[in-house]
Amino acid sequence: MEAVKKYTKDPLYVILALTLTFIPFALWVDSPQNIINGLWRILLYPDSLMVDYMYRGGPGAGIMNAVIVAIYCTTIMKLSKVKPGGIHVAALWIIIAFAFFGKNILNITPIILGSFIYAKYKKEPFSKYVAISFFATCLSPIVTHMFFIHENMSFAVSFILAIIAGISIGFFLIPLAAQTAKSHEGFHLYNVGFAAGILSMFLAIILRNFNFYIAPVAYWHYGSNTQMLVMCLFISICLLVIGFAKNGKISLKECFLDSKTMGDKLTTNESLTYVNMGVTGIFVTLFTFFLGELNGPNVGGVLTIIGFVGIGKNMFNIWPVMVGCILAARLFGWEITSTVLAIALYSSTLAPIAAKFGPIWGIISGILHISMASVIVNIHGGLNLYNNGAAGGFVAIFLLAVIRTFYKEKKSNT
Repeated sequence: MEAVKKYTKDPLYVILALTLTFIPFALWVDSPQNIINGLWRILLYPDSLMVDYMYRGGPGAGIMNAVIVAIYCTTIMKLSKVKPGGIHVAALWIIIAFAFFGKNILNITPIILGSFIYAKYKKEPFSKYVAISFFATCLSPIVTHMFFIHENMSFAVSFILAIIAGISIGFFLIPLAAQTAKSHEGFHLYNVGFAAGILSMFLAIILRNFNFYIAPVAYWHYGSNTQMLVMCLFISICLLVIGFAKNGKISLKECFLDSKTMGDKLTTNESLTYVNMGVTGIFVTLFTFFLGELNGPNVGGVLTIIGFVGIGKNMFNIWPVMVGCILAARLFGWEITSTVLAIALYSSTLAPIAAKFGPIWGIISGILHISMASVIVNIHGGLNLYNNGAAGGFVAIFLLAVIRTFYKEKKSNT
């Protein structure tokens, strides 16, 4: 246990080490030659929601793309000399998660560069904005779409347009996210996804006015459920071991009590955070496995939830929202498809509502969320990978008004 403590002091290196353990799983599901060929297919075709890289490039290439992005982004964070906190853990995990469907080193680089330029413009260290620059890569499909915006356009022109688009996103999404954060007051964890949703909806509408119609697609991988189950459980158990190595006296009751508050969990109680990551990771992995398929987007959902434990998600505050989504799907007569499961996983962005107001409101938020998420994707056309971030922002704003009206009425009657 002392050795575990020694080598897990830096959470960024912990994430990188865990992601490197994906490599044997990539080789388990695919051959090295197929992985190499698949990586090229991932890099050289346009992206949108929902293109599972395990479908496009093969399961091994999808996993290896996540490993490559992990190495690349960990290096960026270390070079920025950031002092790791919960928000940085969430940012690194989510960019790795979405490397299973939509993000790669080519389409995220211009956006991160744009945020770097913003930091220089504000004369502030990039370490202040590195986390939000990773979140901003949710609009990476716009970068790749610029390469293919017109079939008769030269590569040089389309390349320049793609770079300009990415830099602009990284630059302007920072102040836009600062504004949207005020609207939901922190009751929605994917705030950049909300800001990106607004931006992508405007862009999609403008493009359609110029007869460039971008529509969401659905390409899902099936057939690697067992391997992905083992991989996700392995990661979760490793996190549990790290947490207990740092403090072996943590109980499930402590995990439950920790679910009542939001904030930077990593710096306030590192050992408890790792345990919560492990417990929550096991829960959402089994939830997905028994209801459907652990393909690229849903493995991404598991990893995203694990990362956001660092700023407040917890098995005890995400289950009401996720159950609300599944209940709504059943009520609407929908089958529990991979799409429904993905929405349920990412609906956990509304965990602060369940944490603050209780599980009933959490379930209601899940019911509203799946309704919104299934529609809003048609407006931005899949340009925003954080579709649930866009949907969750609107749900949080609406539901906060309802909840507070109800609570005010309740107080006035006493």
